Amino acid sequence: MKKILFCAGILALAASCAENEIDSISGQKEATKGISFEGALVETPTTRGDLAYDDVSGIHNFFWYAEKDQISIWSTNTTGATNANETTAWDKTKVVKYKATQSKANGVFTAYQDDNILDFQWEPGEKNWNDPTNEQFKSQFIATYPATVTLAANDKYEFSNLPTLNDQDQLTLDGQDVTKKIMMISHTTAVKENSYDAVGEKIDLNFIRPFTAVVFRTSGIDEEYANIFGKLKSITLTAKGYDADNNGSSTDPEDIAPSYIDYGSNAHYLYNSEKPEESKLVKADGGDITDMASDINDAAQEIKLQLQSGTGLEFKDGNIAYMAINKIDRKAFKDAGVKETMLMKFSFEHIDLPKTVETDANWPSTMNNKFIGGNPTTLDINSFPYLVTNTVGARTLIVNKGAFSQIFNASKNKVKWNDGTEQEYDLNQFTNIISKVELTTEELATLKGFTAATSIKLTENATIPANTFKNLTALETINLPKATTIAKDAFDASTNLVNVIMPAYKFADETINPQILKKASLVTLNMSGVDQMSAAFPAKGLSLSDYNLLTTVTVKDGLLVGASSFNGCSALTTINGAIEFREDGAAAFKDCVALTEINIKNTVIPADAFSGCSTLEKVLKDGQQVLPTSVGSQAFMNCAALKEMNLTLATTIGEEAFKGCTTLYGVADAAEDGKKIMYVGATTVPLGVFENCTALEYVHFMEATSFDNDIFKGCTGGSQLKEIKFKKAFTIASGVSSNATFGSNTQVVKLFISPAQSVKTFNNNTLKLNATDITFLSITKE
Repeated sequence: MKKILFCAGILALAASCAENEIDSISGQKEATKGISFEGALVETPTTRGDLAYDDVSGIHNFFWYAEKDQISIWSTNTTGATNANETTAWDKTKVVKYKATQSKANGVFTAYQDDNILDFQWEPGEKNWNDPTNEQFKSQFIATYPATVTLAANDKYEFSNLPTLNDQDQLTLDGQDVTKKIMMISHTTAVKENSYDAVGEKIDLNFIRPFTAVVFRTSGIDEEYANIFGKLKSITLTAKGYDADNNGSSTDPEDIAPSYIDYGSNAHYLYNSEKPEESKLVKADGGDITDMASDINDAAQEIKLQLQSGTGLEFKDGNIAYMAINKIDRKAFKDAGVKETMLMKFSFEHIDLPKTVETDANWPSTMNNKFIGGNPTTLDINSFPYLVTNTVGARTLIVNKGAFSQIFNASKNKVKWNDGTEQEYDLNQFTNIISKVELTTEELATLKGFTAATSIKLTENATIPANTFKNLTALETINLPKATTIAKDAFDASTNLVNVIMPAYKFADETINPQILKKASLVTLNMSGVDQMSAAFPAKGLSLSDYNLLTTVTVKDGLLVGASSFNGCSALTTINGAIEFREDGAAAFKDCVALTEINIKNTVIPADAFSGCSTLEKVLKDGQQVLPTSVGSQAFMNCAALKEMNLTLATTIGEEAFKGCTTLYGVADAAEDGKKIMYVGATTVPLGVFENCTALEYVHFMEATSFDNDIFKGCTGGSQLKEIKFKKAFTIASGVSSNATFGSNTQVVKLFISPAQSVKTFNNNTLKLNATDITFLSITKE
């Protein structure tokens, strides 16, 4: 049976731990704390981590993958395995392989094969472990990850086959594939104290990382910007050294050469177990390195990390990219009182963005398993005065700070941009313009030169003068979050806006509204600054009646809607925000056939409010299906998808209010064993109120004392309608005589009446409606 080898987590159990290194060493047996890293550039802790980021704890937990991750183990004073080592000296050929057997943070390993299972050479009692002369007979273990790393010497802790750093490819956002590039080693000693002790229980692997990694993040890339920039394809990190006179050379007398962040392909690593901080890279023959360029093959001052093999990953704030690098000693910079320049280039599909950092800090600062991260390696989009994408013919311009006019060349007819070389682009190359700064009147006048613009966002301008968007006939999206004043003719008459985001504008001028909101084009609208809408007739103020392309509207909570405000908006699917009906709010959403859900503030539903809304399922108030207190005539007529409605509080209901609601059943009442019951609180049941409501099964009239003709016309007894109950005695008006009043096939429907009901209207199981008799399965006083 294979013995299980437990790795208690990826922790360097140092004699003392900085506050940001390890939260609690004592907690390692229960759950690994992961590796911590530092913001070494500023010599203060900013973040911690390894690879699977926990945004609650701020730690990146290393994650072992079952059947994929392997470690190599060399040993002394062991037996059992084919490659066990029964001597006190290291033998680089005596190596066994263990593999992860569970996908989890705490490593759980088994021998790769049965002949890899190690056991202790010395049984309990054979050696006095308190005798210092027996120290050499204790079992020692060296473990490495990845398993390709090998012990290169028998007389020292020298390792070869280090992971290559020039071919890093992060395939997922959790950095799984980069972990194989970040070497780990563990050196522990153990003895067999009890007869049942096994190597797997005593080895207590404690990995350290001889090298480090850089953690890259972004700030300011939300969903909108992620779409603009495209996927993140690669990140390049370049050490530039110190250039004293900024002449582009690093070989002048006062210059300091760039650091080697890639340790090359044939370097060895010499680990000093007594003084780990003195561990170092050495040449392939074990000798000291005097010059990385000549002593080590492929050593480099630049590393390029690819994401998804260069095709890129969707990347925005909260995502992380990892790059394994050589540890960097900047003693020469610190001694000279200067800093090294480090250049990072983030290459997105549609833009390349650089970041330069100057530091004299070692990476990492100590032998402490830290990664390099925090603000220094975070790309802050808002730190750039402005940005220009490389999408030829469809460029995006983003102005973050400073004056909008900074984008122009001296002639004001082109946008200048430096993406490594100075460039100038014609204004008609730009289709998307975003400005986070307020434009002056003169700067607003320059917008008309961007004749190809399809989208413009001005986040800070409150006033838009006349002719601001003149000639911009291709403009489809306008986003003016602070605009409160729009001059007449601000937009070209030929412009047909598709998306309008103007959450501060009141839309109070009916002479300007048609210039902005056109029925032939409008699809989405943010009008959350509007307090109330007018009635469609006469058309004063804002009404969106018959805007049959409009799909999405964002409104202020409590927006007052008038008669026919959205009547005929046949494509409308989404209303963000809760509306409130004005007293004249009849037919406000009539024939909005695509609307499935709406939030409302009041409980009075005007006449025709939702008539013809054939897909409407939910009318919500405070997150729950509304309990109407009044329902106007035909308010929900032909709302074929409306299923649930409780009318207990509805004191008045208009004629044909629910006519044609073919799936309406009321509520599923748990107190009645889940029966689907329609509860009605109105004192009068009006004409045709539930006509063709063919899903009704149980209807209870709680307060009704009279009813009109055809209240259940089109409802068939037995197949659906099973029970009608009147809680109070009712009278029958002289005009009530339709034989369809209680639907068809009433002979299988039970009728329950109040004990106070006059029996003159009944004959056995027959109800007399003036000149018409209606027979039920039973009539019971209850």
